[in-house]
Amino acid sequence: MDVSFTKLRKEAVALLLLAAAIVGLTVAFVLPSQHSGPHDLPIGVAGAATTGVAERLDAAQSGAFDLRQYSSSDAVRAGITDRKLVGGIVTEADRPAVLIATGAGTPIAQTLKTVAAELSMSTGHRVPVHDLAPTTASDPQAAGLSGLGLPLVLGGYAPGMLVVLLIADSFVRRLVGVTLFSGVLGLAVAAFLRFGSGTVDGHYWSVAGAIALGSMAISFVAVGLNEIVGKVGLVLTVLVMLVIGNPLSGLATGWQWLPAGWGHFGQLLPPGAAGDLLRSLAFFDGAGGARPVLVLLCWIAAGALLYGVAWLRLVRAGRARDAGRDSAADDGPHPGNLNPEYGNRNERASVAP
Repeated sequence: MDVSFTKLRKEAVALLLLAAAIVGLTVAFVLPSQHSGPHDLPIGVAGAATTGVAERLDAAQSGAFDLRQYSSSDAVRAGITDRKLVGGIVTEADRPAVLIATGAGTPIAQTLKTVAAELSMSTGHRVPVHDLAPTTASDPQAAGLSGLGLPLVLGGYAPGMLVVLLIADSFVRRLVGVTLFSGVLGLAVAAFLRFGSGTVDGHYWSVAGAIALGSMAISFVAVGLNEIVGKVGLVLTVLVMLVIGNPLSGLATGWQWLPAGWGHFGQLLPPGAAGDLLRSLAFFDGAGGARPVLVLLCWIAAGALLYGVAWLRLVRAGRARDAGRDSAADDGPHPGNLNPEYGNRNERASVAP
């Protein structure tokens, strides 16, 4: 059988690119997990009984905590519930006590429980632990949030792909389609988190809105890029959101648990922003939710801007073609223009709005 060298080369390149993509996907998911852990976790400290705590913690886990001194235990509590801190060590009845917020991330809370156990051993007294933002009894590990990354990415990408394939005659209908799908997705996933897994106790409508915003942010970017660069835009969207956004979202652990710098970067992408917003709404009564809402709205606006640019470009191209046809008609009939299909001045090449 005669196989050309060119065909073999193309097949080899395709296989190498596929292997590189799989390796890249593996690296993207493995490295954040491998290098995650307690590092510079913001912990509030207040009260006389916490004197010397910093030295003991630094000796036990160097670099794990960023201890911040507060004037009172109430100030530390406010910092935790406002999501400025992930925990605290305060004085209660002239003895230290540890404050945690499991809703900010179960690994972080577990680390602080270990700190309480170590302080109990060093002081000779039991150090109590108070959870200011507990998860639910039905889902104490918040597994419902941990597994939400992939459905959120696919829930944003799928409607973008579907409207591109199914709605080819209207720009407005495409945007309406992805918006409606995102709303339905938010309602359905929030219903599962509330009544299925029991991950959230209440806040159904706000949780549904957060999921819908996350889906819309991805969908709008997907359809916007598709209009600008074609199907490559859809592929680029799913790669960025899945390969980069999902591992760096912090949905499973809380973004503060991720490697330094990468956790902050992940919150600038829709999966991370949506996950952070969900934690704020589900466990902190909305505290700290302004930033992720702003991030998601910026992504939605960026996608809409790309979409608008593509629409304007298509409208201008349609007007230019119409002007050319009008000019040809004014010059008189030509053999090539006798077909009414080409002679109709009212024909529009642009997509209907």
